[in-house]
Amino acid sequence: MKLFKSNKKYQLVTKNTWGNSEIAELVIEGTEAEIKAYAKKSSFMWESDDSKTTGGFFTKSIDGYRKQTYEIIEKAKWVISLKIHRYGNNLTNDVLDNCDHAEFVFSSGYIANCHSNGTYMITDFYHKITKNNLYATAYKHKFVFPGQSKSNSVAWKNKSFIDDEMITSIIDYYHPDELVDVNETLSVTI
Repeated sequence: MKLFKSNKKYQLVTKNTWGNSEIAELVIEGTEAEIKAYAKKSSFMWESDDSKTTGGFFTKSIDGYRKQTYEIIEKAKWVISLKIHRYGNNLTNDVLDNCDHAEFVFSSGYIANCHSNGTYMITDFYHKITKNNLYATAYKHKFVFPGQSKSNSVAWKNKSFIDDEMITSIIDYYHPDELVDVNETLSVTI
């Protein structure tokens, strides 16, 4: 006789584009029943597909022509993706090694910024960015996120370039004990 029902956690995810890459965006986390109740309340349609481990996926019309797809996955299989956008001037031989400015964009919606104040490096951690205000505007080589405030800042007084310790601190700040898939892009500025 089974006394307790399993409360295995699942996640409802959808794919979104950020720059030239596609990232999985977390919509909701909960039991399978909670996710299905959310999907029903949100007017998602179920599409059967035997190639999916859950037997299908949800869709929702975007504009009457295109559909957004949503998939239920087990929480253990979820990997957070991190896109690091590094910036350097065109005279820098190796932007990855000598970079003093980068944006860190997580698929979970969190964003961080590393930049130099001319003397040392600073990391700014932002509150969770929602889909509606994910777009940033450049201002003096530092991104400003409209309507968002910093949740924390860390001064790295012994550093003049971004290194592995700084990257690890950003990942651990938002997602300690979780798998994070890191991808990097380079941008040249004058």
